[in-house]
Amino acid sequence: YRQFVGGETLEECDPTIAKIEKFGVMAALDYSAESEQTPEGIEATFRETMRSIDNAARNENIAYAVFKPSTLTTDDVLCKASERPGEMTPKDKEEYDAFVQRFNTLCEHAHEKGVRILVDAEDYCFQEAIDRLTDEAMRRHNKERAIVFATLQMYRHDRMPYLEQIY
Repeated sequence: YRQFVGGETLEECDPTIAKIEKFGVMAALDYSAESEQTPEGIEATFRETMRSIDNAARNENIAYAVFKPSTLTTDDVLCKASERPGEMTPKDKEEYDAFVQRFNTLCEHAHEKGVRILVDAEDYCFQEAIDRLTDEAMRRHNKERAIVFATLQMYRHDRMPYLEQIY
């Protein structure tokens, strides 16, 4: 487990990043704490992910920043946006729009800082909305160099056709 977790804070990860750099290995920082699905928890996760992008911009031994889209909104909103968009209430749409704004801000910030960013794959019921946003972000930010990356759960039957589509 320890080889996957360099620390609980960005600062705690620094010694591990320095240690693995000696072996030619770069780090990928993934703030993987599940956020509280409250406005305060979502905002805290968003801010910490922005900090991880800034941190990666300052450290050449960090290959990627990573974010888990489901920590930037509620499961209910993300599920409806993916599987049942017709059932979204005006409040759901407002929350989804705020999620899209946070998602795009992270990708834009990574682009501005020259930091590659991985969009973590999610639960099946969330993935459709995340795929749409990731595709848009890759088209927008990957013109001169690859900045935004999708992660794919290749054990799923629908991922090879999706990989071929985005390729």
